[in-house]
Amino acid sequence: QALVSQCDVPGDDALLLLREIKAAGFEPVWTRVETREALTASLRDGLWDIVISDYSMPQLNGLDVIMCVHDSGLDIPIIIVSGVIGEDMAVAAMKAGAHDYLIKGKMSRLIPAVKRELREAEIRRAHRRGEAEIRRLNSLLKTIAEINILIAKQGDRKTLLDETVRILVKQGGF
Repeated sequence: QALVSQCDVPGDDALLLLREIKAAGFEPVWTRVETREALTASLRDGLWDIVISDYSMPQLNGLDVIMCVHDSGLDIPIIIVSGVIGEDMAVAAMKAGAHDYLIKGKMSRLIPAVKRELREAEIRRAHRRGEAEIRRLNSLLKTIAEINILIAKQGDRKTLLDETVRILVKQGGF
């Protein structure tokens, strides 16, 4: 299931995008926002997989959308769609953090772009989970190493127990 937040994509264009997404086998849950405040609220309240945004809009432009998504701290792919985007605007959008851009009327790239960005976002999430697990295991190994050193050096059982507990609490987070 793809959760899609569309940022002020004009009504007819939004329906065309949804039709393409549904035809590809997705069951989109979506919302359309027109202001930064509405986008911020939508990002806070929803669990979005992807944001598809028009580049040029009356109250919110594509760069605003990119900044708002980045400011949220969420790792959500952003695809910019525009009928007026030139090479300079496309480059600016990509430098700002858009994951792809599409020209209206050339929607054949939409589904491959959506699938690629959803896959890459999952890879990034798995990578972050792996890194967190490595940090947890490194902390555990450091705790074990400190206790091993303590066991080798300490002869007094009460001090050994007290110091072991101290290390487990301080270093191991127990």
